[in-house]
Amino acid sequence: MYRRGHRKVAFWYTLISIALIGLMAATPASASSRINTKGTSSKPGLVTPKILNGSTYFEVDTPLWGDDGELYLMQLNPGGGLLTGTGLMGGWNNASLIAGLQNNDLLEVTGDELVEWVDPGSGYQRYHLDWGWSNARLMATLDSTNFVEIKTDGSLWQWHRASGASGFTGRQVGNGWGNTRLIAGLATNDFLQVTGDELVEWSNIGVGYQGIHRDWGWSNAQLVVGISATEFVEYKTDTTMWQWDRSGYGFEGFVLTGPVPGIRLVG
Repeated sequence: MYRRGHRKVAFWYTLISIALIGLMAATPASASSRINTKGTSSKPGLVTPKILNGSTYFEVDTPLWGDDGELYLMQLNPGGGLLTGTGLMGGWNNASLIAGLQNNDLLEVTGDELVEWVDPGSGYQRYHLDWGWSNARLMATLDSTNFVEIKTDGSLWQWHRASGASGFTGRQVGNGWGNTRLIAGLATNDFLQVTGDELVEWSNIGVGYQGIHRDWGWSNAQLVVGISATEFVEYKTDTTMWQWDRSGYGFEGFVLTGPVPGIRLVG
């Protein structure tokens, strides 16, 4: 089930119930200028890592029902099969990239600015981190203090926040990433890349990032986001959502929910 804000839940429940029937038949067994524009006011829980033992990620929808883009915290139930969403705030239509650090902490690229949003328990607060981010094309969280970025010139960068620091320090770790369509962080120094029809896993064990082919058939992947060191979620071009779990050499996937249109960003 895919739960939304109060005004959306009945619509999505009906839509997805119909879609799931079809799938089952066809598939084998503050400083913030943004406010919560939906009826939901739930806040994320305790601070826990998003990546490494995590089960949450953030999602931005396309504008619907007259809003200007809503930010959701998505929660995957342990064991799979149930995905719930809590509407956090509207005003995200201008966000170009997002990357969740923890379940109450995320990064946003908007225009030329890198921003961090943190909820200490009383609502999300906006913090400016850096300028010069208009050339950021893709980004993905590795853990609560590290993320990777691919710039428009095809260079790969890794960013780290030192203990006690407010911002991130970046270093270039690769070139030739211009053909990359999607990336999803799994763990520290470990992320997935979708390029053309191929799924590749990249790991750095101290000698630079090395890629390992994991699968073919990924030309219909639209969005991907890591939720733990062994799991990630994929949004396909047909608007179905899939959960992928590490299995042996690669990953094993299954349909998480039926068609859910209007998802613009995940991270």
